[in-house]
Amino acid sequence: MKKSRKYLYSFLLLSLFFCQLVSNNLINPHKINNENYLSTKTLATAAAKNTETRTTSKPTTKGYLWKATKDSKEIYLIGTIHCSDPNYDFYNDELLKIINKCDTLAVEINPTMAETLGMSMKLLCPAGDTIESQLTDEEIFKLKTLCMDYNLNYSILKTMNSTGICMNLNNLSCINSGLTGEGLDNTLMAKFKCSNKNIIQLESIDLQFDRLSKLYDISTLKEILNSYKSNTRNNSSEDNNNRVLFTAFINGDEHYMLDSIELSKKCPKEYDLLIKSRNENMVDEIERNISNNKNLAVAVGALHYFGEDGIINQLQNKGYTIEKIKTT
Repeated sequence: MKKSRKYLYSFLLLSLFFCQLVSNNLINPHKINNENYLSTKTLATAAAKNTETRTTSKPTTKGYLWKATKDSKEIYLIGTIHCSDPNYDFYNDELLKIINKCDTLAVEINPTMAETLGMSMKLLCPAGDTIESQLTDEEIFKLKTLCMDYNLNYSILKTMNSTGICMNLNNLSCINSGLTGEGLDNTLMAKFKCSNKNIIQLESIDLQFDRLSKLYDISTLKEILNSYKSNTRNNSSEDNNNRVLFTAFINGDEHYMLDSIELSKKCPKEYDLLIKSRNENMVDEIERNISNNKNLAVAVGALHYFGEDGIINQLQNKGYTIEKIKTT
């Protein structure tokens, strides 16, 4: 399925952690916690899996790590990715050192179960309505075709609004790319929780949903449907883009991230919505929390650190010295 440019950016710019929490891949939107990423059982399992990977021969990803210092303040910065290839291990030696040293983890969002359940209901059309009321006959036909091609449950999908449908398609794209593993955000949270360490959030689930609903509006869904061509799933461009992104993360490729930032500027509205304004708010929250948390690790989507409006540059402008942590 071909996506609009702003839809493709969402994989880089928005937290798929949130997408995973409130979406269930079209199985049943009313039972999102049967096998939910937020459940205690799943978090514990994720932590156990990460412990196991250190004793296997799985290759580790380089990722993106920095240390920011100012006076007596010290912050470790971790670039994350929101889903992964389970054949790789995020936890290189340098990242493990950071985890052992820090007692507080700052992430994009850390919603409660009640917040997640409440937000999931916002992905549904009003009671008695379906997405069909906002689509043309041709668009409905294409949505049905897409469901048949990808073995999705149309009767459930049509009860979702444009945001819910696009989020599910985004998750499906990750699965088709072979990125079926937990994201670094989730596994870091699992490790800190299992060690009884503090976790704080730099944003809120309401803020992320506001961004998602503006990005995944009905016009975006229509773009996806109107450009969709059946029987193209094996050569899907977004699946390839997902793999390219993960490969960049494996190699710690900063050029890819910088190029992605420059590309995203071609859509000024989305750039401000997804990057600039969010980065500014997150930096303010980082500064506010460093005073109360001496050993602080910040883990947000890797792209947020790059470019002139990136977290790295903003911290430098505030007087922090940034040191790139080399990984092998």
